[in-house]
Amino acid sequence: MNRKSIRDSLRTEAEFFATHPMYRSISSRMGTKFLTKTLNRVLLQHIRECLPELKQKINKMKGDAENEMATYGDSFFDSSKNQVHSFSLSLSRSFVYLLALAMILTVSWRYFRERCCCKS
Repeated sequence: MNRKSIRDSLRTEAEFFATHPMYRSISSRMGTKFLTKTLNRVLLQHIRECLPELKQKINKMKGDAENEMATYGDSFFDSSKNQVHSFSLSLSRSFVYLLALAMILTVSWRYFRERCCCKS
C-alpha cells in the first residue's frame, strides 16, 4: 500500500497533468483541485437556488398551521387534554423538522461560501 500523504499525492497529480503531452495545455482544468472547486461551486449554486423556495414553503406551512389553529377557536383548547397534547406534539414535530432543515441548509450554504467558493 502506498503511504504517500495527501499533499504529496496532489502534488504528483498536478505534476503529471502539467508535464503530460496530452494534458499539458489543459492542466489547469484537470485533477482533484479543479474537481473540488467545480463541485463546490455547483453545490453552492444548488443550495442558493433551493433556499428561497424552502424558505417560502416553511413560511407557507407556518401560515397554514396558524390559520388552522385559528379555525379551532377557544373551544378546541377546552376539550380533553389528550387532543390538545396530540395536536401540540404534532405541530411541534413539524416545526422542529422544518427548523432543522432550514438550519442545515443555512450552515451548508455558509460553509461552502466561506471555505470553498471565496478562496482561489
